[in-house]
Amino acid sequence: MLLRLANASSGELITIDNLPAVIGRDDSVDVRLVDPLIAPYQCMIAKYGGNTLTVWNLREETPVRVNDRETLKASLLPGDRLTMGNTEFVIDYRLPGKPQTAAGFVPRSNTAEDAPRPVALS
Repeated sequence: MLLRLANASSGELITIDNLPAVIGRDDSVDVRLVDPLIAPYQCMIAKYGGNTLTVWNLREETPVRVNDRETLKASLLPGDRLTMGNTEFVIDYRLPGKPQTAAGFVPRSNTAEDAPRPVALS
């Protein structure tokens, strides 16, 4: 599965082809971001349960948001907005057997089923 993160403000495209991937400021992470509001090891994205991608916040002190909702763990769908610090990405990945638009995004409806699915960690 190929994951693309499109920076919402700069348009920069980051491609991740090996999951799980850790995102943060540290030199050793898979995706290094230069943002003082992001932790050295901010979050991890992994394939979880079939073809679903999930993001885990690795540092509660520095929030991760999916579609403007703070979360510790959430499923990611194409078109979702992932925000850490001052950096916002639009998620894009190919789901096997799903239609795609010319831009590569799977069309999303605006139903309650499309809302991010935050999960509280106990």
